[in-house]
Amino acid sequence: MAEEVSSLILQPELDSLTTDAKASADFSKETAELIPKSEALAKAGRLNEALDELMLLEKKTRQASDGVSSTKLVQLMLRLQREAGEWEKLNGSITLMSKKRGQLKRVIVDMVQLAMKWIEETPSHKEKLKLITTLSSVTEGKIFVEVERSRVVKKLAEIKEAEGDIESASQLLQDVQVETFGAMDRREKAEYILEQMRLVLARREYVRCQIIAKKINPKLLEAEDFQDIKRKFYELLIQMHIEETQSYQQSAGKGREVKLKHEQATDDGSQLDSARYLEISKSFYAIFETPSVKSGDWKNVLECYIIYLLLASFTNEQKDLLNKVSTLEQKRLEQLDHFKQLVSDFLKSELISWPLKYEADLRNHAVFTDSPHAGGDLRWNLFKKRVGQHDLMVISKYYTRITLDRLASLLTLSRTETEAEIAELVTSRFLQAKIDRPSGIVVFGGRDESTDRLNIWSSDIKRILDLTEESSKLVEKERMIHSAKLKKTK
Repeated sequence: MAEEVSSLILQPELDSLTTDAKASADFSKETAELIPKSEALAKAGRLNEALDELMLLEKKTRQASDGVSSTKLVQLMLRLQREAGEWEKLNGSITLMSKKRGQLKRVIVDMVQLAMKWIEETPSHKEKLKLITTLSSVTEGKIFVEVERSRVVKKLAEIKEAEGDIESASQLLQDVQVETFGAMDRREKAEYILEQMRLVLARREYVRCQIIAKKINPKLLEAEDFQDIKRKFYELLIQMHIEETQSYQQSAGKGREVKLKHEQATDDGSQLDSARYLEISKSFYAIFETPSVKSGDWKNVLECYIIYLLLASFTNEQKDLLNKVSTLEQKRLEQLDHFKQLVSDFLKSELISWPLKYEADLRNHAVFTDSPHAGGDLRWNLFKKRVGQHDLMVISKYYTRITLDRLASLLTLSRTETEAEIAELVTSRFLQAKIDRPSGIVVFGGRDESTDRLNIWSSDIKRILDLTEESSKLVEKERMIHSAKLKKTK
């Protein structure tokens, strides 16, 4: 309702920008007579003479706001120049006609649309670039040809990209705010935004890519005719998160040389990357939920979803998603080698023995290779870390104190690696533990605050009083029953 009201308010202003005044005279008869005459002059090699006569009548039709006749005359001018191979004159005529005083909007729209059809017919790359540049200049700042301008700019960006100038191509598309175009088809608009995302990713501008991605409404992607666009959109998001993670890991690797004391805590950038891995897994699940994928090649997508979900840090959300896939996709998991067991292992409160029984098959999965995304070895090391952290969380449920050597043995890690894993989980607040290095003992569980201890004491007192009250009631009940029986016997 609000959109309808706003459109009614803005309609008068928009009409003045997109429509022409009513015609004050009709030049259709004069136009019909001049067209064959001009064509004959052009065939006789007298192109300039034909153009002069057409421009004289065009001026009259323009001043009279006769859009139909004016459009026919302007289009004929351009057509005659194209047939004569005068591409330089054609570009000049397009610019000249668009700058004429009081030029009709209909004429500009039809002229631009006609010239756009000839872009691929230009005799050389140079002429093609000139025509595209001319159309881009003519349509700039004109709301009634915003869709045409976006298409012309896209062609220009394609040329720049082919020449290797990714920066210029990306900047050209970013300058076009297609999300505000009401006349553009929603599918074309979505494809345009995806192209913006792709070029921005090519420049490794990850923050800008996230901003552009928000221009697409996720609800729109659920439409039946948007399944291919939905898949491409989430594939770009996956690429963005993986490349951003890879970029951080490389910078973190360089930082180790300077910050040695934080070497283990920042290894693989796991703390900061966990959120990205969770987003990657969600993107894979969104692709998996696409009907065309569920009825087709869904196995690899579901496998990637599970692996990236396990690479994320241990949180309530991650555990909920694991339980969800284990329950809802139980039949599909049975068709995936080892993945049902993998999900089950991480959900159970049991130790996962390393190396895994199915380690060889899992190690060869695409996620743990450098194709299609680099960083397979880092992801494998992080997966091994997650297995160790899972085992550490399980041990903390059954032990309050344990020697560091015994803990390292259970985790199949060295003492140094075990300390690093404990430190990371404690820093992330997923685990409460302390390490007594001199005695080599790990104590699980945090120190109770005074308020917590007071609450526990208060709860215990309340429970004792409740039990006492309940017991007294039962004793009184038995006493009354016994007294009643004695009275009956007397």
